[in-house]
Amino acid sequence: PPRVLAFGAPTLEALRDAVEEEQVLDLASAATAPHRAVLVTQASQQAGHLDRLARWLRTEPVRSGRASRLGRFAAYGHGPAEGVVVLAPGQGSQQPGALRAVAALRRAEPVLERLQAAYEAGRDELGLHELPEALLDLCVDQLPRSTLWLHPLIYATGVAWAEVLRAHRVPIAATAGHSLGEYAALVAAGRLDPEEGMRLVLARGAAMHDTPHGA
Repeated sequence: PPRVLAFGAPTLEALRDAVEEEQVLDLASAATAPHRAVLVTQASQQAGHLDRLARWLRTEPVRSGRASRLGRFAAYGHGPAEGVVVLAPGQGSQQPGALRAVAALRRAEPVLERLQAAYEAGRDELGLHELPEALLDLCVDQLPRSTLWLHPLIYATGVAWAEVLRAHRVPIAATAGHSLGEYAALVAAGRLDPEEGMRLVLARGAAMHDTPHGA
């Protein structure tokens, strides 16, 4: 699957060093850095793409501020962040361990505690006792394809990342969501409470799970 690598530093020279040394940051930290770059790559191409990005950051167009993109796979920005667009994906985008990755960030803890409480309440209210009691226990190496399982997992991951951005004071200029991602996008936009969103996606996942295949 594609990998998104984010880098940030106080100067362009330090940013180039960070790329060469593969000092990857979480997206929220990179977005607030004075100089930042992002790279979308595959494991098999990562070394070559990192080398190209480091060399590109030495070119005159980048140093003069005239260049911002390197083909389709990398971009550079500097100065105050004017805002980011939060795009929350739907089912089919999940990766094993994605929720645990954001849960490891201290700034995600408050919203994950709220989501855990809402998850427990919704699980009991809807009688979804086949789901684990802990939200983080939805993270398994081999993710099932059941909407019952994946809906709360993907939703919680999207909401947690949006809250990490907000905690880092990264302006959110716009939000968008595809299918299930619409709920996380509404939370990121401040139009839906995280708890209410969790109840909705649990009910949605259960309804889809109970729907006959092909209906």
